[in-house]
Formats: sequence, C-alpha cells, structure tokens
Amino acid sequence: MFLLWNAVILGNIDAEAAAADIKAAVEDGVVFDPLQALGSDASLGVVVSVFSELAVVTSFIGEGF
Repeated sequence: MFLLWNAVILGNIDAEAAAADIKAAVEDGVVFDPLQALGSDASLGVVVSVFSELAVVTSFIGEGF
C-alpha cells in the first residue's frame, strides 16, 4: 500500500516543472529554511534542543543500556 501511495503521489508531479519552480525560488531568494526559522527565536530554539536531546535519550532507554 505504501509503494502504491508513493507511485500515485510521485507520479502526479511533473519533474521538469518542479525543478523549474525550485530553481526560480532559489534565484528569487524565496526559499524557506526551517532550521533558520527555529534558530531565530531563542526560546523556541531551546525547546527544540531539549526535545531532540530527549528523543535521543529515550531511544537509548529502550535498548536497556
């Protein structure tokens, strides 16, 4: 089912048009960088950092040290 879903979604994208859109966005400077957006807000950056560290720690807990 997963492969079928990917085939349907990816099969509906015109690769040449998508590449042209991406190239135009980069040239215009309209590309959105989520990491830059998270780093611009200090309190949100701390929350994301703590969340990511807890995600790593909990994966080690599942291994049983």
